[in-house]
Amino acid sequence: MNRKDQLTQNDAIDALGKIRALLNAAMFLTASDEESEAGADLIQIAERVAARALGGEA
Repeated sequence: MNRKDQLTQNDAIDALGKIRALLNAAMFLTASDEESEAGADLIQIAERVAARALGGEA
C-alpha cells in the first residue's frame, strides 16, 4: 500500500470514528428504546460500509 492509499484509509477510519461518536451521542440523548435500536443499527451499517470501502469483509 502506498502513502496516498494509507492516508485515504486513515481518513476513512477517522470518518467512521466521527460517525460512531455522533450516533452514540444521538442515542444517549434519545429516550425511546425504538430510537436507540435504530441508532445501533445505523452504527452497524456505517461499520459495514466502511469495511467495504477499505477492502475488508462486511
